[in-house]
Amino acid sequence: MELVEEILSSPEDRAWFGELVNATYEKVPLMSGKDVDKQLKLIGISKQKVADVAFHQIGCTTKTIGQYHQAINDLYFRRNAIAHQSDRSHRDNSKNDIQKSTVEEFLIKIQKIVDAIHTIVGEKNNTE
Repeated sequence: MELVEEILSSPEDRAWFGELVNATYEKVPLMSGKDVDKQLKLIGISKQKVADVAFHQIGCTTKTIGQYHQAINDLYFRRNAIAHQSDRSHRDNSKNDIQKSTVEEFLIKIQKIVDAIHTIVGEKNNTE
């Protein structure tokens, strides 16, 4: 209610929007595959189109949507293990190894997805 009063008292100040978004989403996970899909839907982008733009390779037999889901889910599960389990195994509490190559693979896949979204948004803006 305090935020609403602040908005009404100074409507020209737009900082309230950032505060509202931060307050609303600061404890909401947004990285799961389902959450990412919802976010794409909110901005009118098909996850299949993102997958196609990000992962299409001539001659590749793996479906792009499968690669998209694998990239998002792998990152999500690894992030959760690091953030919530100190990157330890559920089975025996041993520390999980992480290799530089694993991090680089995550970065490459996420960069492909981000670039695909950027491209698709740019195309949408040019046609509207």
